[in-house]
Amino acid sequence: EWDVTGLPDGAYCVAANMDQLSGPDAGDVSGLWYLDLTPPTVVKEVGYANMPCGEGEDCDFYVNTETPIWFSCEDETLDEFDWEMNAEIQVRVNGGDWEDYYDAWDPFYFEEDSEHTLEARCRFVEEYEDRTYEGKWSEVDEETFVVETEGPLFVEKTVGEPKVSG
Repeated sequence: EWDVTGLPDGAYCVAANMDQLSGPDAGDVSGLWYLDLTPPTVVKEVGYANMPCGEGEDCDFYVNTETPIWFSCEDETLDEFDWEMNAEIQVRVNGGDWEDYYDAWDPFYFEEDSEHTLEARCRFVEEYEDRTYEGKWSEVDEETFVVETEGPLFVEKTVGEPKVSG
């Protein structure tokens, strides 16, 4: 195992001579290695309809069961070097089991009215030949949602008569 303490994230060309380890026919080995020690960041987007909770309330958002929530995973090092890796995103509700979130085009929805704590985390995973690289997990993103399908939360209000010129 190599000690990479102090090295910044980036691409490194590594070369090793194997003559001393395996005999005179071992030869040289070289390759490009990518070092990414910085965990990614999970990004959450709460769609319509949502309303931030007020100051002093024990929640982050009011939503309903039709409010979509999308997740993605970002890593500045991967973006900088244009590395293609697969994001693994997991979510859990109210401290339950972590479940895989597969498709950024298919949003997450709460299924019932109540107060829910939603957590999300992500990492990058790459399969290469017979090896699998599993990156570090991001910090857990945690927010509390009050889910209300009925009630005064989402009310449209019209004041006065519309004015049309002409």
